[in-house]
Amino acid sequence: MRSGERRKDKKAALSDYSRAEQLAGLAVSLSSGSADAWYWHGVALGKQGEARGMMRSLFMVGPLKKRMEGALRLAPCHAPAHHVLGELLWQLPGVLGGSKAGARKELEAALACDGSYTAPYSTLAEVYLDAGLKKEAEALGPRLKAIEHPTDPADFVDNAADLKRVLGK
Repeated sequence: MRSGERRKDKKAALSDYSRAEQLAGLAVSLSSGSADAWYWHGVALGKQGEARGMMRSLFMVGPLKKRMEGALRLAPCHAPAHHVLGELLWQLPGVLGGSKAGARKELEAALACDGSYTAPYSTLAEVYLDAGLKKEAEALGPRLKAIEHPTDPADFVDNAADLKRVLGK
């Protein structure tokens, strides 16, 4: 997955994401009781969708939701799966299944499950700001700064910068 994220060439990135989806699909078939296998299978599909663009990827929305729901069926407090669902609901137009209220619910669930998982902070801030909840959005800044041991240390700096950008600070 990470190799696809580092690629400048879209075709090469798509190839990496396709391979990741195949391997994650194999993981699901070998261990269907693994929430992480379901999650990574969905992430690989989502990365392909991002690389292709929204209009070419609308057919992926249902399968992506099913994979995240599969992860949550096995581990109801799987913060990354809640985050992916929240992002999906936030980015999709309402006529295509998006929901601002649903996005807020999933992103808040992600932080309730694991407040040290920093990826959802910036999108939740956007959701709050869009709903006119400026105080709630701004409260995420100090909350993120207080995290001593982020769940994904490799992404912490980027996640903090994203939140700062969203909050305009």
